[in-house]
Amino acid sequence: MLFKYEVETDRRETFVNIDSLVREALAESKLKGGVVVVFTPHTVVVT
Repeated sequence: MLFKYEVETDRRETFVNIDSLVREALAESKLKGGVVVVFTPHTVVVT
């Protein structure tokens, strides 16, 4: 099962709390147990 989210920021370096996105994906998956893997690829900066 794969969930994909895009998060935009207004600064070059910042921390973004994605707990709510992970909880949303878990709720939608209806899984009862297991392991969650969050993959965050290297950020791309477009100027």
